[in-house]
Amino acid sequence: MSKERYDINEMTRLTTFTHDFAATFAGGDVIGLIGDLGAGKTTFVQLLAAELGVAVEVKSPTFVLVREYLTGQTAVRRGLGCLVHADAYRLEDEAELWGIGFDELVSSPDTVTVVEWANRIPGLAKYPSYRELRFGFDEHGNRFVEIVE
Repeated sequence: MSKERYDINEMTRLTTFTHDFAATFAGGDVIGLIGDLGAGKTTFVQLLAAELGVAVEVKSPTFVLVREYLTGQTAVRRGLGCLVHADAYRLEDEAELWGIGFDELVSSPDTVTVVEWANRIPGLAKYPSYRELRFGFDEHGNRFVEIVE
């Protein structure tokens, strides 16, 4: 398992990371986000939505589990018509997520799916396009993100 680590302590660095990471997307990608509260997961998703041209405010789906957003024309031309944002923080069991039709959303070829607290949903690893980002704090309290492949 390889890891690439990026310093995202400043917003400009997180914005640059998000821009570069979004450029690698293809329809059907599933991105798992893991990290402590306040490490930058939701901010990353908000910046990602902006990169994909989502025209509405992106809010954490903690209480509704999943939110879907239509992307802008530039993303649509790349085959990315929808951003699905899920949050597994309050799940008791991953079956709750599968029970609401999550698999159909994730399986759509024009969708990018991002799941906060992905460590609570081991079944995500079954998707061939699954990648993981781990957000955290170093020994000095600075934020970082690691791409785990």
